[in-house]
Amino acid sequence: MSTDIRLTGLDAANPGAFLATLGIMDVLQAAGVSVQLRWTAWAGWRPEVRGMASKEALVELIAADLRGDRNTRVYGFTYARESGSKAGDPVGDLKPHPHDLREGLLAPLRNDATRWDRSAVDACAGLVAEGGVDNNGKSKPTAFHFTAGNQLFLVMASELRRNVTEDQIAEGLFGPWTNPAPLPTLGWDVGNSREYALRATNPSTDKKVCQPAVEWLGLLGLRFFPCFAERGQTRTTGVSGSWKKGEFIWPVWQGWLAPATVASVVALDLQAMSAAERRTRGIATVYASAIHRHDQGGYGSFRPPRVLL
Repeated sequence: MSTDIRLTGLDAANPGAFLATLGIMDVLQAAGVSVQLRWTAWAGWRPEVRGMASKEALVELIAADLRGDRNTRVYGFTYARESGSKAGDPVGDLKPHPHDLREGLLAPLRNDATRWDRSAVDACAGLVAEGGVDNNGKSKPTAFHFTAGNQLFLVMASELRRNVTEDQIAEGLFGPWTNPAPLPTLGWDVGNSREYALRATNPSTDKKVCQPAVEWLGLLGLRFFPCFAERGQTRTTGVSGSWKKGEFIWPVWQGWLAPATVASVVALDLQAMSAAERRTRGIATVYASAIHRHDQGGYGSFRPPRVLL
């Protein structure tokens, strides 16, 4: 018998927590659970999931999924470095030559996908799209790719996967987030901002910490925001604007929605809809957060979110 479980640790106003909430839906759906999600007005907007018998069962299921091999081929993808002193070494990122992306990842996933099991294909679609390239002719990843320099997105994802604990999952879902861990952060938690302009002291020497379960679940949630190529440019569902001046826009809804419906709702052009149209669809609030990318290195982060509609 299932019950309605309120995830008190996840705030809809935090883009990282919103992505993590959708990642929970992905885990439950992959496990065959008839999951539904809604948001309730409780200390802001907090998610409730329907489909599990208890909080403990939910945490255990997420931990079991973490220990499994689902999507290993996607998050473990590597390609050979093309130049420099380390040419030929494997690179765990999302910026390969388009040929390497197609032959090393996209084609094998496509060939193995079935109508009953397309989890890996959907995970990949949330990370990178064939045909979208940067100024150097390399694949251009999702707009949620905030890492740069020596940070390699998939290497960081793999480190999270190896180290997230069941206790951290429980803390991430139900709060409070009082035990940050020195694990990679993918940059989506606005509460973990290291912007010097927003700090009293220079954060460059601070050891990076995060709520690792929320980081990992946020990665799983990216499949609800697939990438696609448009005239050689990579576009990301839910993100408007350019690479350097983008904005993530996401809705909060009050009715119970299944994963397929959630994927449709987050892809709506919310700004083009009237207030009456949004109410008809049960959308209570729309948030927006500008994406800031540093001129040096291209590291990304979310600006403080705001209520858009």
